[in-house]
Amino acid sequence: MEILPSSVATTNNGFSMLGATGCTPQTVNFTNNNPGLLGYSWDFGNGNTSNDSISSFVFLNSGVHDVTLTAITKDGCESSIVKSNNVFELPNIDFTSSQFCFGEATHFNDFSSVDNGTIIDWLWDFDNASAVTNTQHPSYIFANSGVFNVSLTSISDKGCVSTKKEEVVIYELPSPNFTINNSVCLNEEFEITDLSEGNGAEIV
Repeated sequence: MEILPSSVATTNNGFSMLGATGCTPQTVNFTNNNPGLLGYSWDFGNGNTSNDSISSFVFLNSGVHDVTLTAITKDGCESSIVKSNNVFELPNIDFTSSQFCFGEATHFNDFSSVDNGTIIDWLWDFDNASAVTNTQHPSYIFANSGVFNVSLTSISDKGCVSTKKEEVVIYELPSPNFTINNSVCLNEEFEITDLSEGNGAEIV
């Protein structure tokens, strides 16, 4: 029986990780520091494995993942090294808007959240190159009526960024107009005709 030296049985120079900390989906590149051995086995701490010498993996779920590299020598000896990475959740963007008449301020309310973190910054874009603000709950008067793609970008305290875009329709104010039959005799009814226009919206 051949007795292997302990130095052989525990040969494992470990591995390095590029992108070990980041936001979902986070791609981490792993470099094996054990070239020339018989075999390798990666366990990414979430049920996924690989037998490649150099590997990358996309972590779709947030949390701390214990990544294990097992190196196998030509003599069949195995040794494992574990390192951890940390993946953070993206903000979940949610907002509402109200008041859509041209010439009046449209109000936006932010309800965004992020698991295991805090949102620390907001960036609103009102579909106009100069119309941006970092107020959490802004109001904005659009320069004209029409359809606008309003976006909200939220940034967490871990540096994770999410953006959501929604259409906002700003309506023209109605144009009031009417005619009246003023050529009537005393005690006779006179007729008023409404000629108002909704300018793209229904007059109710």
